[in-house]
Amino acid sequence: MTKGIRNYWVLAIGLLALGMVAGVRVASAQEKSPAKNIAVIDMTFILQNSTAAKNLRAQVEKIRADFQREIIHKRDEMDKIDQSLVRERPKLSDRDFQQRLRKLRQAVANNESDMQERQSKLDGAFRGASQKVVAAIEQVVDQIIQERKLSVVLPLSSIIGTPAAPDITQEVQKRLNQRMPSVAVDIPK
Repeated sequence: MTKGIRNYWVLAIGLLALGMVAGVRVASAQEKSPAKNIAVIDMTFILQNSTAAKNLRAQVEKIRADFQREIIHKRDEMDKIDQSLVRERPKLSDRDFQQRLRKLRQAVANNESDMQERQSKLDGAFRGASQKVVAAIEQVVDQIIQERKLSVVLPLSSIIGTPAAPDITQEVQKRLNQRMPSVAVDIPK
């Protein structure tokens, strides 16, 4: 190898090593200082612990329990009618039995249809109430972004490792609790 080429390689390797060391220093300096225009938020925590979310869950549990009791009551009624039909079978003509059986099957089908429709309405009402909570969270976050002149707020769930950015979760929850202590579950009739 000629002396010029050898010096070139030594210089190239030296610059590469210097660049790596300088890069590590820049990276470690960036790790120590928090990002000034970025913040993080733990949405899962807020959706579990805010008063509106807790209120929503309590309403949902009560409505579902009431609905479940109603379903059980309706099924018990259908079972009683079915048992009555079985007991009366020997006394009925084939025509009367078939007619009553058709009515029973139709009543069961109508019941199932009504229950599915109500379940669909309940699910829609719960989604709507949840969307109201999320919209209120977004409004609070937007307000904090403007106040603190943030560029972006990232969900904590999308970050790997320990974020250097400030966490606004507690502030968002506090403001959300003040703004929306509860949320109504509006079930259409």
